[in-house]
Amino acid sequence: MIELVGVVLGVLLGFLGNHLFQKQRDAMDSDARRNSTTLELAKEFHSEQMIRARCLADLRFVSSDAPNRTHLLRDLYKSDMEQVIPMFQILHFYEKLSILRKHQHISESMAIDIFGENYAFWYRTYLSQQIELESDDKWKDWYLAGSWLISRKTPSHPRQHDPKRVDAA
Repeated sequence: MIELVGVVLGVLLGFLGNHLFQKQRDAMDSDARRNSTTLELAKEFHSEQMIRARCLADLRFVSSDAPNRTHLLRDLYKSDMEQVIPMFQILHFYEKLSILRKHQHISESMAIDIFGENYAFWYRTYLSQQIELESDDKWKDWYLAGSWLISRKTPSHPRQHDPKRVDAA
């Protein structure tokens, strides 16, 4: 009888150990996939195409003499699509990043380290103005797609938007 209890207990402990080992290995595989996906997105973000888009968007929308600095992006989209393509590329990238985050396909902490400062720049220098000008909530949500990349302690965090703070930055 004691031998039977020992065998049953041994089998149960064996199954439990195997199950825990499998869960640990699956978690490690999942972390590796998220890290890999995040690094692939970093490659895309630093590709020639995205660098060009960021430079053009800066010239057209951010720099002090930018012709479109105070125009509503949605209106520019309707009147001159070529002008807005670089900014759309940037916004679509942050939208994709946010969708992948929502479905847990990226490493959030790594993404914040890689993309957070850049999103904060776009928010501080352009997107916050668009949010103030925009009446359509769908466009506002699009502008805020990357807001999770900025530390909640950062004064310029989009969800804590205060125009006086942004202007002072």
